[in-house]
Amino acid sequence: PNCLGVACPGETLNGGLPLRVSGTLSGEGHLGDASCSNGGGRSGEATYGFAAPHKGTYRFHTATSEVDTVLYVRDKFCTGHELGCDDDSGNDKTSYFV
Repeated sequence: PNCLGVACPGETLNGGLPLRVSGTLSGEGHLGDASCSNGGGRSGEATYGFAAPHKGTYRFHTATSEVDTVLYVRDKFCTGHELGCDDDSGNDKTSYFV
């Protein structure tokens, strides 16, 4: 689906765990509806789809990002219920969600 000009998901994450993603937010659209950090403002967003391969706890973080980040997780694409949101609970610019 496409939500407010943002392909959602922009990429589906597959493969063995742990997974690592890199890229740029330059020119990306923005949803701006995260529940924390003023919704992420008008910053570019990258969207990813992830289906847990089995029941358990999964960690998502932005530890190696060069920019200040907001991380939020939704159930079923960008229109789903927000499961959690974090802005900088890690170190400096890092967002972290379990």
